[in-house]
Order: sequence, then C-alpha cells, then structure tokens
Amino acid sequence: MNLLYGWDIIPDSFSVGGSTQGNANVDSLQSTYMELAQSLTANYSRREKLGAYTELFAFFPDGAQTRGFGPEYYFDGGFTC
Repeated sequence: MNLLYGWDIIPDSFSVGGSTQGNANVDSLQSTYMELAQSLTANYSRREKLGAYTELFAFFPDGAQTRGFGPEYYFDGGFTC
C-alpha cells in the first residue's frame, strides 16, 4: 500500500509532498513482518528549468525476528532540471 500526497505552497516556487507506505517484507530468518515507510519532501524552484529538493525518509520494521532490525532514517537532496 502506498499513499502519495503533495501541496503547492507557493505556486511554481515551493511545494511539499510525502509518501506513506505499508509493505510486507521477509527478514534473514525467513520471517515475514510489516515494514512501514514515511517520506517528506520539499521542492524549490528558482527558475523554470532549475530546481532543488530535500527529502527525509524512514523505514520502521514491525515484527522482524532478526536481531538488529530497527528504524532507519535517511536524508538526501539534489537538483532538478
């Protein structure tokens, strides 16, 4: 399951969006568990053909049997053209 959403805060200049997911997954012990994922993105546009974005996303395993499975957090960004 994946729910995508977004809003134009300042038309043609600044927008935000996100994704909420629920996925079935299998750990290294072949045990099935639920993994939830969440992302939030900010998009910036200064010119018609040049923009940038930043993104924060995370994974939250629930019910994994393998030791060391826990939340994972990531941050990235880049340019768009």
